[in-house]
Amino acid sequence: SGGGLWTYGSFTEMIASAAKPILLTGIVMVRTVTGSNNPCQVEIGIGAAGSEVTRSKVGFPSASSAVSTLTAGGMCYLPRPLFIKKGERASIRSAANTASKVHEFYLLGIELK
Repeated sequence: SGGGLWTYGSFTEMIASAAKPILLTGIVMVRTVTGSNNPCQVEIGIGAAGSEVTRSKVGFPSASSAVSTLTAGGMCYLPRPLFIKKGERASIRSAANTASKVHEFYLLGIELK
């Protein structure tokens, strides 16, 4: 998150332009870069930079992993899979219970033919 408590930061690009259609199924929080792993929420946005439209949201409960270790902070499945069309841009942004929190995330999905 880039703001105060429970304030969403800016969107960060995860997929610049999908080479093929993707069925996005979830998000993995690998680690927290700053501070301890505290609960957070993540929004997934689709669209050009600055014009993202939030299409899904998930929440991560608190985890107890050290700052410097690469431990699983958790995996959350989306409430329903999100279809990303060929050529679409996908981004995420987060909000946490600590201001200016930095997390590391990966998207889970299936590339379709």
